[in-house]
Amino acid sequence: MDLTSKLLKNILNLENIVVENCEFGLGSDQERILTVDVQPYKRLQHLCPQCGKNCPGYDRGGRPARTWRALDWGDVLVYLRYAPPRIQCPEHGVVTASVPWAYPGSRFTMDFDWQTAILAAGVSTTLAARLMRIDWATVSRCAERVREKETQDAGNRFSGLRHIAVNERSFTQGKNVVTAVFDREKNRLVWAHEGRASKVLEVFFEGLTADERAAVEVVSGDNARVIDECIAKYAPQAKRNRR
Repeated sequence: MDLTSKLLKNILNLENIVVENCEFGLGSDQERILTVDVQPYKRLQHLCPQCGKNCPGYDRGGRPARTWRALDWGDVLVYLRYAPPRIQCPEHGVVTASVPWAYPGSRFTMDFDWQTAILAAGVSTTLAARLMRIDWATVSRCAERVREKETQDAGNRFSGLRHIAVNERSFTQGKNVVTAVFDREKNRLVWAHEGRASKVLEVFFEGLTADERAAVEVVSGDNARVIDECIAKYAPQAKRNRR
């Protein structure tokens, strides 16, 4: 099971979990289903879904296992299965413990919610629902969970930035330009501002703390002089990576 566990954890993009078992089966509509039995590391099994504090257990016995829909493998539906305990949070009372692979209250993995939200931003909700094999209303709920989480984490999105990429994106035949900064390690957008980099990139660096600027190791982008000037001024320790 060790090799299978490593394979499943890497393909499903799962961290801080133990894979216990997996099984194939057929659903009610004869679709193929892979169910993976998992559990979080012990240090993550008693976290409050609202405040994130480690809390004492309340009960465990007899609680039914839940399933979370993960991203499909081709035409195979994938589910994670686990029976989370209830915990006694001093602030929020008796609640079901959170799990590291899903947002609180979601029956989908974070990757599933994210992919659905990204699709919904680029295509119609109807098409997104068809591609993800969910209903129309579920698309909106997935996107809303991602939006809420990103809003909550807005103050932490610059923490740990080491390799950033700067890119200008134009819309409406180049008349409207947005400068975007990406976290290359996590492959996500961390900052965007209307205007060309030559006018707004300093705004990004000014928004970082001294420690956050010092943590930047690599800055990727085209040969724009403004990037070189900002690195020299705000992050002289960073390596310049020209594309």
